Amino acid sequence: MITIDGGTGVVTGGTLRSPGNVINVAQTFKTDTTYVDNTGPTVGGDLIFLDYAATSSSSKLLILANMYVSNQNQNAMWGYLYVGGSVSAAIGDASSNRARVSLGGESNFSDNNTIINLTHNYLLSSPSTSSTRYSYRFHHDNTSDDRATYINRSHDDSDVSHRGRCTSSITIMEIAA
Repeated sequence: MITIDGGTGVVTGGTLRSPGNVINVAQTFKTDTTYVDNTGPTVGGDLIFLDYAATSSSSKLLILANMYVSNQNQNAMWGYLYVGGSVSAAIGDASSNRARVSLGGESNFSDNNTIINLTHNYLLSSPSTSSTRYSYRFHHDNTSDDRATYINRSHDDSDVSHRGRCTSSITIMEIAA
């Protein structure tokens, strides 16, 4: 039984979960760099991920991602939110031959020291109460050869004071239904 002390407001005997309240927050904060090699439209492996188990399948998960990515010769980069190893429903509508993606960008520079910021937000309904991997994977638009896609660094990664390395993150906020 849940009780609330009328004088202090202290809840005892359980957890009070009102719809819309944040139940839990988890985050992966990536400070290191990594990359995946892939050819053109082939999607690479996870560049960043967070494993999370919801406390209730009736909750909603607000997934917030902030990533700094680059690739060789600054080809357009297209990203996908993967949930449990499969592409999530958080993709654009179908339209002719266009790729259906979660996010993407292109710097329009031929500078291999360029890093672009990509953000993505998605409210997921009916999450799994088992540990599930939430990740972002990318592909680029060069179909002629392998190209690396990097996180938190540029392709050239020049070791000079006017170039930098970044941080990227995924935050999951579990919201009571």
